Amino acid sequence: EINWLDLPDHILSLIADLLNREKDLIHFGAVCHPWQSVCIDTLTRRRSHRLPLLMFATEYYQDDQTRSFYNLTDSTVYDAQVQVPHNMHCPGSSHGWLFTVCPKTFKVPFLSSNNEITLPPLTAFQHGFVGDNILENFYVGFLEKAVLSSNPASDPNYVIMAINNGSYKLAFYKPGDNVWTSLDSRFVRIVDIIYYRDRFYVINREGQVFSFDFNHEEAPKVSTIALHPPEGVRADQRYLVESSGYLLQLDPIEQKWVELDNLGGRILFLGHNTSLSVSASDFPECKPNSIYFTDDYYDGYYEESGFGGHDMGVYDLKNRTIEWHYPTEAKWIYPPPVWIERPLRWNL
Repeated sequence: EINWLDLPDHILSLIADLLNREKDLIHFGAVCHPWQSVCIDTLTRRRSHRLPLLMFATEYYQDDQTRSFYNLTDSTVYDAQVQVPHNMHCPGSSHGWLFTVCPKTFKVPFLSSNNEITLPPLTAFQHGFVGDNILENFYVGFLEKAVLSSNPASDPNYVIMAINNGSYKLAFYKPGDNVWTSLDSRFVRIVDIIYYRDRFYVINREGQVFSFDFNHEEAPKVSTIALHPPEGVRADQRYLVESSGYLLQLDPIEQKWVELDNLGGRILFLGHNTSLSVSASDFPECKPNSIYFTDDYYDGYYEESGFGGHDMGVYDLKNRTIEWHYPTEAKWIYPPPVWIERPLRWNL
């Protein structure tokens, strides 16, 4: 006989995600305290789904110390002038926090308050010492991406996973650590990370996907989720995105990729900094079945033409067309615009 009260949390989360009506979800949470906890988590996650903001250098380059924001909802530029200097690299944004990197510091400021977490510096990555003279010139390319497992303001046991661009290897940080702990050297050429259903998922340049479960006191448990995509499907950059409770577009049972010709009423936001999805029905001002992307071709900023930052737009899957989502006449857009997850306290 099955005791439904003993179902593990990840199974309960799967069931909760299938309850589309909020009324049904509340009834689900009334069963017992563990189910109520899953209900609250699901409601919070759903209600926090808001359109990301496009963060870019303050318009007209009035200064080199602040960033402004473009809101897709009303096509408006907000010169909020948040203090993020232009020489800071921003390799990640989650739970209202923004990772910032400069030659001397690696921090995670909370965008809607003055909270800030100082992390071990780039020189504290374990796989090979990096001198200050190297970081002074190449720090932008040293860290590819960083992702939080949860909001540090509410969960002191958060974990951060990062991709070291020097070798595209993985490392992680836990509160109290003085260094970044490197993961198995088998996991190289990693190009993206996402935190999904209590695990970190990573994808390498070849299209292989692995998960890392940190819910263990020892080393994280590693699982293979997907093997190489079909022959001929090549890419320099790949992204992992959660959509409608699933990781696009993987079959975890068959451990293979599944081709999509539409997004099922979703809109994707892809970028070097953050990738996510929202329901098109919640945001009629955006194009359904489309991908909003930002420029991740950093080499373009160093070419003689100086045309970096323009590889961004909206890709319509049905018509296979691309149009701009952010109007600008600037020839050179630097620092590169990035999507950020909008903090809940912001009303932009």
